[in-house]
Amino acid sequence: MKVAVVGCAHGELDAIYAALAEAEAARGVRADVLLCAGDFQAVRNAADLASMACPPRFRDMRSFWRYYAGDARAPLPTLFVGGNHEASTHLQEIPLGGLVAPNIYFLGNAGVVNFRGLRIAGVSGVYTEHNFHKHRFESPPYPRSQIKSVYHARREDVDRLLRLRAPVDVFLSHDWPRGITDFGDLAALLRAKPFLKGEIADGSFGNPASRKVLDALAPSFWFAAHIHVKFPALVHHDSGKTTRFLALDKALPKRDFIQILDIPRADGEAEAEAESAIELDPEWLTILRTEAEQRGRQTPVSEEEMHATVQKMQASGVKPFLSPINDFERRAAMHDPKGRGTVEQGQVVLQKENKSIMAALGLPEDAWLAKQQIAQVNGAQAAPVTPYLVSLLFSPTASSPKTSSTKLQTTKDSATAFGAMLYSTLGYSTVVRFVITAAYFVFIFFAITTRGTAPSSFPPPHPFDPVSNRPAQHHTPLPTSTSPPHQHHTYRTLAKLHAFRSSLP
Repeated sequence: MKVAVVGCAHGELDAIYAALAEAEAARGVRADVLLCAGDFQAVRNAADLASMACPPRFRDMRSFWRYYAGDARAPLPTLFVGGNHEASTHLQEIPLGGLVAPNIYFLGNAGVVNFRGLRIAGVSGVYTEHNFHKHRFESPPYPRSQIKSVYHARREDVDRLLRLRAPVDVFLSHDWPRGITDFGDLAALLRAKPFLKGEIADGSFGNPASRKVLDALAPSFWFAAHIHVKFPALVHHDSGKTTRFLALDKALPKRDFIQILDIPRADGEAEAEAESAIELDPEWLTILRTEAEQRGRQTPVSEEEMHATVQKMQASGVKPFLSPINDFERRAAMHDPKGRGTVEQGQVVLQKENKSIMAALGLPEDAWLAKQQIAQVNGAQAAPVTPYLVSLLFSPTASSPKTSSTKLQTTKDSATAFGAMLYSTLGYSTVVRFVITAAYFVFIFFAITTRGTAPSSFPPPHPFDPVSNRPAQHHTPLPTSTSPPHQHHTYRTLAKLHAFRSSLP
């Protein structure tokens, strides 16, 4: 199968399809599918554009909106993953993947599909350590921090990919797996991108989670982008398999941003003309279903479980495949080139096909649509700032028995979550962190010295960490009889704070 691959698209679909036509003519071949490794920028209108993470002066509609409106059509099926410059409100509508325009398919936060016998998997976003272990909590209109965190990769997506067992032919990511530079021409890379030298030297360059996926799945091909440079590599696995890695540049004249490869299909059949249907992968769907039914499951799925998934899909009337042309449905307003219409970030509403799949497989929508979710940090939910402060300063004082060690630990977790929530809400610059931290401790000191005692009862800790889906850590009890008096007073105040958070709907 002839597979065309492109690096960062940055919305330049007209230029990409034109360059592909030139490459096909030069080689005398015709590509069957086009794969894009992120920064696709599926911007439908001005509201989508406002949700893209870049300075406003660099925001440009580019050409995708014409394909969405039907003024242009992709000449071949095009599949992509998300990067760090995307129309986030658009992609949040299709977390399981789906069509964003006729013949253009998004793989979702992470996903697996089959196209003409080629099994294609991928993960969207870029790695950032401080958000990797959190659930998705972003909801438009995005504040300053969320417009960036919304495209950060999450551990839950990686854990799902690590449960795959059937062979993967092609894997797509935006950033590079950590350590991939050890398997290619490092000297040539540093000549092109000398600023990478420090990160590569100290081992911090690349995505460590993607490296785990690379080692576990050992796909035949892995395509990436992000760094705006062409970089090939060969990774030989202990299993005897070899992964051919290729990163490409962004779509600009005289840059290496597109390449056509001949990839054999896993089934070994002759490459005959077939319907260009995008088939939903039964193993991947079963991983999603069993995760919802058995929280924290890490084991692979069985053939019987996959058969049950197929039956559930059939019983619900959900098709196991999508026609890239006929199954597309417009949901958002089309762009007005004359500048009329809203420029505010739109609200996220799940795509109809995604809702149907979730209903068929028993996937809770709230786990995928973070419209009203509260950020969860280290297993504790962060309370909203204003109700928290009001309750602590103005609520009546309650009588308090002795505080147990479990209560003490839980209240400390609440304080940690509150501080982390402030960071995620108000930005990440050093100056802002210093000011917020100072204000936080001043406030706690004031609250401690004025009022507050612990409630008479306290909810037990959740048996599982909601972020990692693993058993919660048990801490050594603190001997309350030997703790300094001021320590008890601090924890009583924070315990009251936790009780108010627990009472919120």
